[in-house]
Amino acid sequence: MASQHTQDNSDAPAPLPDTAIKMDSVDSGDKHPEAKDVSSSDQSPDEIQNSSRAISLAVLALAVGMAVAALDGTCVATMLPTIARDLNGADSYQWVGTGYLLTSTALAPVWGKLSDIFGRKQLLMLLVLEFILFSVLCALSNSMIMLIMCRILQGVGGGGIQALTIVVIGEIVSPLERGKYMGIMAGIAGLCAIVGPFIGGVITDNLSWRWGFWINIPVGVLALIAYHLFLKLPRPTGSLRSKFRRVDYPGVFLCTSSMSLLLLAFTWGGVTYPWASGQVLGTIAVGIVMLGVFVYWEGKAVEPVVPLSLFKNRNYVFTNIILLFIGWAMFGIAYFLPVYFQNVLDLTPTGSGVMNIPVTAFLFPSAVIAGIVTLKTGLYVFFPQLGMALVSVGMGLFTLLDENSPKWMQVVPQILCGVGVGMCMTTCQLMAQTNAPDEMIGPATTVSSFVRSLGAVMGIAVFATVMQNLLTEHAASGIASVAMEYRLSQEQVQTFGASISSQYSGTKVDLSSIPAVALVALQLAIKQAYVVGLRYAFISCIPFCILGFLAALFVKHVPLRTTASVQMNSE
Repeated sequence: MASQHTQDNSDAPAPLPDTAIKMDSVDSGDKHPEAKDVSSSDQSPDEIQNSSRAISLAVLALAVGMAVAALDGTCVATMLPTIARDLNGADSYQWVGTGYLLTSTALAPVWGKLSDIFGRKQLLMLLVLEFILFSVLCALSNSMIMLIMCRILQGVGGGGIQALTIVVIGEIVSPLERGKYMGIMAGIAGLCAIVGPFIGGVITDNLSWRWGFWINIPVGVLALIAYHLFLKLPRPTGSLRSKFRRVDYPGVFLCTSSMSLLLLAFTWGGVTYPWASGQVLGTIAVGIVMLGVFVYWEGKAVEPVVPLSLFKNRNYVFTNIILLFIGWAMFGIAYFLPVYFQNVLDLTPTGSGVMNIPVTAFLFPSAVIAGIVTLKTGLYVFFPQLGMALVSVGMGLFTLLDENSPKWMQVVPQILCGVGVGMCMTTCQLMAQTNAPDEMIGPATTVSSFVRSLGAVMGIAVFATVMQNLLTEHAASGIASVAMEYRLSQEQVQTFGASISSQYSGTKVDLSSIPAVALVALQLAIKQAYVVGLRYAFISCIPFCILGFLAALFVKHVPLRTTASVQMNSE
């Protein structure tokens, strides 16, 4: 296991007071004569100190922007059944969420370099404006196709806001203090996860699902005002024309296209199409080819979107492996634990939301505590090690859940996973930034954000494939067994199947033809099929959690300096 003490670490230089850490193994790759990143400063990094008041106001502004992007996803999720009924889109409603996730993830790697060129504050404000615009169009949608397209474009702004928020914190806050503020952002995301479904339910029940998008407008305007007043960031040099000339357009296209194709394949696989189908395998093949071309191009680009020299740093690589698998586990829990509460325990969406609170309730304090401990001691490497171990144990306990599990058994694994995820998320973002030079903190941060989101998409895909395949198999055999025992006709079995399929269409199916005792047995068979499907979905995640734990063991400690990368100004 990596040492936590600098004097025992032969790979890290001896710490000097307020001295920037030079990562000799990483080349900035900045070859453009006109290039000057936002993060550059006339001052040496060992001289830059931003006041606590300036940092607090900036973080408050960033928190408003983070909230508008994070709240949208969780708020919309609970409105999907109503949206599907109102827009007659029972067959495609899932793309309202999937489309947003695809664009917010696929574009994540490019925002770091683009903000180097055009400015963090300027790009953040543009992304909020774009997010507001497509929120309006989502609210005005009169068809499922229109809503899906607007959500796809809304994801561009939402993903960019969240990625650049972490970049800005990484520049204005010293590495030693950074974990505390990143813990606050994790807490805001967690709070949105708690209140989002509740707000979505209240809006849907008392107003209209369209107000779930209208609500983004006042919060988005508030974010714009807060950015303008409190984000006192230096402007990048050069004319607008020269900035556009610096953009790596082939890199942006190849990166976005390859990532979109691979993410689309993971979204389709095992759900829309079989994994072995031509649609999925063909999409993966084209995505891999384009990814290879992207890597080749970035190796010779003047100002690459993703500097490949980042991956020469071993710590950075292992950190991204941890983020990949923590995203895998976190979104697997977020998407499929509610399936257990609603489909196995028959809880309402509100009741399911209440039972999901332990994950988030423990994620927030553990993230903040990890940041405070890092601030007080300068030690942080043990957090992802302990965090991945807790998540692995929590995943193992989830596999024991069934229709008769007591409350404590439903809560304990959530607590373990919440604490573990909180420790990992905050600390891994810190490690990703610490192991990159100041002039590359933008791309380093957004690439890590993308990797975590990629893990989320992959995790959801694998969870869904495993659960759906076993659910279909065991539900069919369970229904057949009940039909034989109670001598149900084919028509009665088809009626019961139609009742399951109608949950998102709003169609009422008359089940009076099925005897009550047989109906109870059929419903129990479905619950047991869900138990089996979910059990193996959680089992499938355990090996990846263990891989994340092993990667954490290879991360070596790098001392944290006490000064920031960017001096905030008075604009």
